[in-house]
Amino acid sequence: MNSLNNSGMISAIQKPDGSPYDDSATPTPPQKRIVRSKSQTITPQQFPPNYIPSASLNQPQPSFSPYSQQSVMQAQPSAAFQNNPVEAKIQKLQEEWESDVQKAFRKQRLRFDNCALVEDFQGCLTYQCSNGENTIVKPFSPCRNLRAQKIIEHDTKKESIKYTFDTPTGEHKSVIVDATCSALHRYNLLRDNGFIVIAHLLPTVCGELIARYTAATRDSIPPQIKYSPGWYFSENHWGFQESEWVDLNTVLLSFTISPTPDVIMYQLVSLYAILQGRLPSKMWIRRPLCILTHKYQCTDLSIDKTPLIFKKELENLRDRPIIWIRAEDTSFNESANAYSRDKNYQALLDSMQSSQKHPLYIVISADLTPRQRTFCLPIQDFIEPCTGAGSINSVGCLIKSILNNADAFNSTVERSFTKVFDDLGEDCSVQREIAALSMIADVVKWHYSMQVPPQTLSVRCDEYLETYTRYWERINDGNILTPFR
Repeated sequence: MNSLNNSGMISAIQKPDGSPYDDSATPTPPQKRIVRSKSQTITPQQFPPNYIPSASLNQPQPSFSPYSQQSVMQAQPSAAFQNNPVEAKIQKLQEEWESDVQKAFRKQRLRFDNCALVEDFQGCLTYQCSNGENTIVKPFSPCRNLRAQKIIEHDTKKESIKYTFDTPTGEHKSVIVDATCSALHRYNLLRDNGFIVIAHLLPTVCGELIARYTAATRDSIPPQIKYSPGWYFSENHWGFQESEWVDLNTVLLSFTISPTPDVIMYQLVSLYAILQGRLPSKMWIRRPLCILTHKYQCTDLSIDKTPLIFKKELENLRDRPIIWIRAEDTSFNESANAYSRDKNYQALLDSMQSSQKHPLYIVISADLTPRQRTFCLPIQDFIEPCTGAGSINSVGCLIKSILNNADAFNSTVERSFTKVFDDLGEDCSVQREIAALSMIADVVKWHYSMQVPPQTLSVRCDEYLETYTRYWERINDGNILTPFR
């Protein structure tokens, strides 16, 4: 049929001179095959829906997207769609997909500003997405009572955030993170500590949702002031923050055996470490101490560490009143480790001589080494003090007396330190150290006198301090080995 139509059209056309074309001399053009899909029938007079006429190729065309095509097809459905039940069903499903609720759901995927975490009636977290007209609510976490509170360190003013929440099993947990870290890092720390998220969202989205949700509670709750262990000064008064490093039941200058100069010195040094944060910096001991003993003693770090690691570990332990340090092993590779050991001892000395708050450094050694004679003040052996809970002769009772009688304590330490410091004179190389330890003994006497009825200290510390004054002044002489092995 197509060939007959084509031949008739060609016969009807004439040449420019009026003579008819010779059909036999003109080759028949190849027939163009039209492929018809099962769902659409295209006649030669019809064009596909996306067909662009050649006359308008040079004209600007409107932007094309699947959504614009979808809207055109929905606005003007073809007759083929109406006649084909499969296509009609697809069109109906597409219209349902374009409902308002589904639009809101997809919009919340594309626009994060429309999402927020909200607690449900059980206290669990849900996330809500809204486009202003419709709202979708999805479960976010089965954990309950997620709260955040800001923590400020009193000394360094460093800020942290404390998160608290209840797990589905009822367990209460808390997580402290650095306030400067990202929302994603906080979210990962929460997950590592038991916080459960069941929403199918990216971790970055979850972290931002939690940060927004907890920001309101964090700003509404007053920040928690975190005091370092030991003494602190805040709002024109002194306070003491208890810690595991200070046993408040330790008895003051009480012994199970007859006291010796070595035992008395160790007891005074231990009390000094507890009270150092309450004393003016001019009364601080400026040299590390070294206890010579063959007894086993747990230590916090070793002098044989590399200087970089040694300084980092010192910084991590700065909240303790005493840092116990294991002495160098002189029998192992002394020449290779000499530089590191000298640097570490110098780091201890520099820290002790600074005006910043620092612990008391005590080196545990079996024998006195040349470096310890240079950098440290030795004490011969020691005996751990006994404890007595609830006794007025305890460290806790002494701290209470200092807190309740701040002015009397200040005058006592000033008078005692100045007297001994002036009596020793500048010729004494350990003038400051002996004056500080003598002042600690006077503080104990003052504490006993504050009790009802007043008590007296049975131990005479002055004689033992004089003995150690002679020892320490001869520390660089050969005779120092006599009292200190």
